[in-house]
Parts: sequence; structure tokens; C-alpha cells
Amino acid sequence: MADKLQALVIMDEVQAAFGRTGQFFAFQSLGIEPDLLCVAKGIASGIPMSAIIGRKALFDALPAGVLSSTYGGNPLACAACLATLDVIEQDDLVTRARHLTQTFHGRFATWMKDIPGVGDARGMGLSMGIELVVDSISKMPDPARALRVVKKAAEDGLIVLPPSGSDSNVVRLAPPLVLTDAEAEEGLRRLEDALRHTVSNQPAL
Repeated sequence: MADKLQALVIMDEVQAAFGRTGQFFAFQSLGIEPDLLCVAKGIASGIPMSAIIGRKALFDALPAGVLSSTYGGNPLACAACLATLDVIEQDDLVTRARHLTQTFHGRFATWMKDIPGVGDARGMGLSMGIELVVDSISKMPDPARALRVVKKAAEDGLIVLPPSGSDSNVVRLAPPLVLTDAEAEEGLRRLEDALRHTVSNQPAL
């Protein structure tokens, strides 16, 4: 459709790029080739940096000097970026992400069957979410339980992202690509404990 309308496709991969989805860039799994790509976060291992990647013709069409940044070309950020890309390539972290994805999603499938209120578990690669519902029939969102899961996990030493989604009932996970198998198993055990604990510890009405 974009080609038909001669429209530019601009994709935001600030969170999704650099292996997190099991591909170096998420768009590679979608059959889409963007004209412009916005990236950050995973590009420099925590050092503030971002970049816009695009077709040469687009950048050549801009008058010289119109693109600028206060921190553009920062030597520290550029060094961190290059070092990060070296590690991703040398340690084959994209393949590692695909391996960990199988581990996590395999466990999620079990939880959906065995743990009441786990309505869905989805994601692309290591960007994942567990949707909590009141029951499997109504699928009514359960944001209060999502908060309890996050709190219980934190009490057990496991940090997960705050609940998200339109109803704030999705517990988000974004584990590091360098996670070992043992660390993944321990994290999953603690998260499962939090999910089970909140089933049997519903607040009084």
C-alpha cells in the first residue's frame, strides 16, 4: 500500500532492534523494508545514543546542515555503540535470543494451561507480555493482579516491567540477550511463583 501511494514507511525500533526479536531488526521478520528506521537503547548498552537509518536518497535530498544534534558524534557513545555491535556479532546474540525465546514461550504455553487467570502470553522474541484476566470465560482484564504479580516478583528479587496494555493487565518482560540458561530458568521459576502466589492470595472483597 505504501508503495502504491508513494508514501514513506518509517518504523520505530527503539526497543525492538539489535537482536531482541530474534532478528537483528524486527522488520526482517515482517516482510517489510522501511524507508527510515529509528533505533536506540540496545545500540550502546545503556550509554545514551540513538540513530536514524534510512535510504541514501532520502538523506541526499536534504540541504546540507539541516540535520544536526547537540550530542551528535559523541565519542563515548560512538565507542559504546561499536563495542556493543562487536559483542552482538562475536557472541552471536541474535541466535541466542532465538534460543531463549523458545525457552520462555514454551513455559508460557504451560502456564496458560495450568495457572488460572493467565489469559494469554505473547510477544516477538524477547519482548514479551503475559496477559492476566479474571477468568478464562469472560477474559475480563485483571490489572490489580498484574500489579500484585509485579510486586511479588520484586519481593523475590525478579524485576519485570510495570503492567502495560490498554487495560494495564499485561506483565511485560524484556530479559537481556546475554541471559544464561540457568538464569533464565531461575527467573521463570520466580515469575511462576509470583503468578501462583497471586492466585491463592486474592484480596478480600
